Amino acid sequence: MNVLLLIVGLLLPTPQNTTIDGVVTRFGTSEPLGKVEIWLLRDGESPDQAAPETVTDSAGRFTLRDVHPGRYVIEARRGSYITNSLAVSADSPVANVKLALARGGVIAGRALGADGKPFAGRDDTGGIRVSVARVLRDGTLASPLELPTDDRGEYRIYGLEAGWYIVWGEFKWNNLYYKPDPAPRDSWKATYFPGTADREKATFLEVTEDAVLSRIDFTLQQ
Repeated sequence: MNVLLLIVGLLLPTPQNTTIDGVVTRFGTSEPLGKVEIWLLRDGESPDQAAPETVTDSAGRFTLRDVHPGRYVIEARRGSYITNSLAVSADSPVANVKLALARGGVIAGRALGADGKPFAGRDDTGGIRVSVARVLRDGTLASPLELPTDDRGEYRIYGLEAGWYIVWGEFKWNNLYYKPDPAPRDSWKATYFPGTADREKATFLEVTEDAVLSRIDFTLQQ
């Protein structure tokens, strides 16, 4: 029986590796986008678990070679653009895959202290972190994007999908197990733009494609 299975296995064609090629353009136009990073992901695989396979050329084109047969997700990323992806079956050569990237919006501003001066508040133990979250249709918030302010108290979050957002800032310790005693900065509250500790009073900010919302400054509350 085992010999028969071996013979059958030898007679069956061996799956051949294949290629995938395509092009990335700017959403709504035929303008090609170069320097777009292309990921080839197995179903369920995260980009954080892999590295980009290639980068598009000046004509927006890419080619993935020596691809094992199977189901994949092709993901395209470029800074300031919104990530896009497409599922493909690579059982045979796949030609002319088309992906379009929309330029994301930007929210930028400063965290201010009670004296109205920019408040970096960052040192070896912790600092001010600004979060931006999109408001979903049911009124809940999507997972926020978070980053620290720089040494001038400024922040800039880019690549945002079109929609409505709220922005807030708060002090966070770098090490959850280290908090000096006393720790007066623990009394700082999460402060929502334009300067309230009450999330219900936060101002909704509309972001459209390629929009830049600047001077979204807020004063941290205690």
